[in-house]
Amino acid sequence: MIEPLTRARPPLARPATGGAGLPVAYIFRDVLAEIQFNGQYHARQMAGGLLVGNHYQCPDSGRPYVEVEGFVAGVHVEGLADLLRYFRVQWKSAGLALRYNFPGAELVGWFAAVPPNGATVDPSAQDALLLHQTFFSHPWQVALSVAPEPEGPAAFVAGRGAEGAGPTLAAAGVGLIQSGRAR
Repeated sequence: MIEPLTRARPPLARPATGGAGLPVAYIFRDVLAEIQFNGQYHARQMAGGLLVGNHYQCPDSGRPYVEVEGFVAGVHVEGLADLLRYFRVQWKSAGLALRYNFPGAELVGWFAAVPPNGATVDPSAQDALLLHQTFFSHPWQVALSVAPEPEGPAAFVAGRGAEGAGPTLAAAGVGLIQSGRAR
């Protein structure tokens, strides 16, 4: 496993969304705007893709967090099962795009962005959990559910459910950072 650098959490441009406590994901404002725009491109389909950036360890809490500095757009699909199939077919191409466009960055997770027409992405669905477990094995990697403003994004991390319930994707917060250093 790649060891994280210890680094203080970045200052927030506005309060965290999508969960209580310290955020597990921080995203630059311009990157979030581009993902939301990508999600609005098709009125009845969600957009999915890969999140790139770096992961760090908070010196105060000792907990890992990620900074999302960019994304590799994947595809517009009907649901998470289709996104899983897409990743299975296009995983090597996505990895090459990551290395070419974002040298030195890590794959910090994946996103699903929904259009503003009321379509929803259920991050607790079995498809989301299967997708996350298949391609994102590091405990610090996140799934980002991106809704149009004003709801904003919510992060999900792999965790254990109640005793005997098996693995789950647990909701966590997302912090919005001022633009300026995104790739």
